[in-house]
Amino acid sequence: MARNPRFDVLFEPVRIGPVTAPNRFYQVPHASGMTNALPQVRAAFRGVKAEGGWGVVCTGAVSIHPSSDDSPLPFASLWDDRDIRAHALMTDAVHEHGSLAGIELWHGGACTLNRTSRLAPLSPSGMPWLSTHLGSWQSAARVMDRSDIRDLLRWQAAGARRAMQAGFDIVYVYAGMGYLPYEFLLPSTTIAPTPMAAPSPIACAWSGKCSRSPATPWETGAPWPCGSASRSCAASRASTRRRKP
Repeated sequence: MARNPRFDVLFEPVRIGPVTAPNRFYQVPHASGMTNALPQVRAAFRGVKAEGGWGVVCTGAVSIHPSSDDSPLPFASLWDDRDIRAHALMTDAVHEHGSLAGIELWHGGACTLNRTSRLAPLSPSGMPWLSTHLGSWQSAARVMDRSDIRDLLRWQAAGARRAMQAGFDIVYVYAGMGYLPYEFLLPSTTIAPTPMAAPSPIACAWSGKCSRSPATPWETGAPWPCGSASRSCAASRASTRRRKP
């Protein structure tokens, strides 16, 4: 069956940073429920997508540190080198069909309860984003200090290095839905005295640094195509400029 030529652009290769997707069919990050507990199933699920023609196939959220522990809910992790092999099964399955593999690095901050790791949830203000929503189940969080912020940037960079070892081509930093990087951009979750009060240029710069940390040449040796919170930062900067002193 002949294809309408108006759609030809969808099938053309497109460059994303230093990598090139074979077409414009892009499966964005989404949850599957398979997680690290079922690595072969997860690999087959995403491998079928690549076989079907998706040019880029992404994971769902992948936790970068035990302080982002979503148990007993199913979640994927890239905490240490032992997790690399589980994710490599997926990247191999995707690459087999000529597609790119993307990963979404995630820290849930105060939206996670850390029931297994038993670590205190982290938040810029000690108040989780979901505490502003009716029916929230979130527990109290620990207010982050500058040392915690440096640790978070280090965890992001370590997660990106492991992602590279696992064979991923594209890396996201999850800065939305109330998770930790997003909390730095919201007035409602940075009301307490904190090293980064938002919305402010400082908070936006921090969130931008968080998204750039996997791409820092001295961390990975090469630039990475990164998803980030750049639009949110731009909006917050505009809001800050409009606000009267």
